[in-house]
Amino acid sequence: MQDAGPPGPMMGTPDSEVYLRVCVHTGLTLPMDRFKTIMNIASKQTNLGFGLVALLTAGGEQIFSSVAFKCPCNELNFLYGLVFLLVPALALLLLGYILSKKMWILFTGLWHNRAKLCCWKNLAAACTAFIQISSTALVAPLSWLAVALLNGNYYECAMTGTNVSVYNQYLCKDMNSEFDCAKKLLTLPCDKRNEEALRTLRSQSQILGWLVITFIMLSSLLITCVARCNSPISYQQLKFWRAYAQEESELMDLYTNKHAKDLAERNLKSFFNQMEPANIITPSNKDWENISSLYKFSTKDNFYSTLHRYVETNQEGDGIRMVSIRSNESTDNPAVLHFVDGGIVSIDRSAPGLHEMGHFIIPINCDPLKLQLFLQSQAPEARSRTLQRHHGGRLLTVQFLDTNTMDNFQTVLRFFVDQKTTIGYSFMALLTIGGERAFSMISFQCPCNHEQNFTYGLTFLLGPAAVLFVLGLFFSSGLWRLYTGCCLNPMKLCPRGNATGCFRVLLSIITGACVAPVMWLCVALLNGTFYECAISGLDDNLVVNLFCKNKTLQCRKQLALVPCDNSKLSSDERMKLLMMFRAQSQILGWSVIILAAIVGLLGTCCKNCRSQVSYLQLTFWKRYIEKEKECFDAFTVDYAKKLAERNLQSFFENKEPDPMPFPSHKAWEEISAYYTFSKSEQFYSTLQRYVERIDRDFTPENL
Repeated sequence: MQDAGPPGPMMGTPDSEVYLRVCVHTGLTLPMDRFKTIMNIASKQTNLGFGLVALLTAGGEQIFSSVAFKCPCNELNFLYGLVFLLVPALALLLLGYILSKKMWILFTGLWHNRAKLCCWKNLAAACTAFIQISSTALVAPLSWLAVALLNGNYYECAMTGTNVSVYNQYLCKDMNSEFDCAKKLLTLPCDKRNEEALRTLRSQSQILGWLVITFIMLSSLLITCVARCNSPISYQQLKFWRAYAQEESELMDLYTNKHAKDLAERNLKSFFNQMEPANIITPSNKDWENISSLYKFSTKDNFYSTLHRYVETNQEGDGIRMVSIRSNESTDNPAVLHFVDGGIVSIDRSAPGLHEMGHFIIPINCDPLKLQLFLQSQAPEARSRTLQRHHGGRLLTVQFLDTNTMDNFQTVLRFFVDQKTTIGYSFMALLTIGGERAFSMISFQCPCNHEQNFTYGLTFLLGPAAVLFVLGLFFSSGLWRLYTGCCLNPMKLCPRGNATGCFRVLLSIITGACVAPVMWLCVALLNGTFYECAISGLDDNLVVNLFCKNKTLQCRKQLALVPCDNSKLSSDERMKLLMMFRAQSQILGWSVIILAAIVGLLGTCCKNCRSQVSYLQLTFWKRYIEKEKECFDAFTVDYAKKLAERNLQSFFENKEPDPMPFPSHKAWEEISAYYTFSKSEQFYSTLQRYVERIDRDFTPENL
């Protein structure tokens, strides 16, 4: 049984409060457990949180499009479509600003310190912080724009009301002469009689949507690369820093709730009982001001937040609200530390009955030894969710956790972890197949004209593959470990001058990122829909002559209409062309599969053939790396929590922080370097090389 949450006053005092996780085997299932677990995971995983925001935005757009949106089909078309396309995006942007914790840290009290902004350094720091806030707030608006453009309804309505003669003539070119397209363009979204014009509009909208998605992914990758490349903090220390920021934010909520509750109870007892209030130490306004400023990085200090800086130095500094450093010799805040002041979505775990990750956090007012005896005596009654017993003049409330369900979950999770590579690739393949089918059936509609078929089909064939490739690079821990800080120290890219090893690592990263795009290409080519649309839009005489060989002249004119049902070719001739297109697409798909399989096999054979260690040692090595990563993550969270608790205790209890040994920046840098093999050393990682180094400096940094 372990303590959880903030420790209260000294144990054994009458008012001591102990936070415990109580686990017994019961058959209870708690639906709220799963929801809060998901919320906690999403709040800690930035990419997962952004994905959840994008998914909710896409769902909201679909609801608006099917329920609320109805094009008026008159002179208001342009304004109406533009309102539905842009106004929700603007509302989501404003909502992103409102929900940003960092936004209010920046602006709260700024009016009283506005004179400090005249200094260009403080103004630059404020602008940098605002750019970081805006980049996060733009996730939902850009997701809305991308999904709305891929749907196409808003764009169709808006563009039919543009009233620009040049565009209208282009749109109605080669349209059915029986339908006066130019005059009745406003009624197209409602009439639906001229599908050719609507398909042209929808293809334009979807191409714009994929361009927006590609721009988002490439700009995000570029910004992340620049931030990581210029990071003065090593990869492993950055992981710890992020974990510390999350733990401090969570524990700040717990300590704030507990301290506020104690103070409120003290004041109410004093009021109703007409007695002198008990002495409770409360941070002053000046203390709150010191820890409420935005964090600013300094190369001379080893502080992970403004709270950490305050409890270590207990100094006000130069009084500038935008600065939280001990000395004036500081550098600009690195972009990789954007998360320090951002906070996370937290669940209030201070109230009785609330829990985190399936564990109850329960306040029990008693001595720990008496509590243990009480639980032993009451364990047989643990079938109910709550036990209440009078003990020592106090009403004890104990709530129990369903560990049967958790044991089953952990067994399943352990199986998935053991087979994570195979299951991961299988899951990726299923998602790719499902995504391709969804795009092909719901979103994809070939425009069926010579000007757009090739571009439209190629966009759906290659656009998602490019997005998946960028996502593969984003989720590659190897890329960020290699790339973090390389602009400040280019030798990190090729440690020990090993250019061959550096190239091999980069090739491994790119190969891993290519798995999902290759899967998409294979599935899309085997389906054939995108290829049919793209190839039918080619105007090259050689290609057209090949397709229309031994066919009528009408074939050359109607080739772009073959993917649609309104072609003037006979059904037999049209079906033969479609079968030819699909056969070519599927042959290409199988060729890509065979090529990928052969390249993968040859690459694996070459890598294992050139291995300087035996098969069994290589198996052990892989297992060691997995276990080291698991243990590193566990140690990171544990030490981050200890450091956050120590800093919060020092702040709320107004006492000197306990000394805490900690790795130096140099130590973090050494264990974050990319591993290079050497026959003269039997080290399995850079961490092992560091801890077994003969000249290692054992003097830690005391925090």
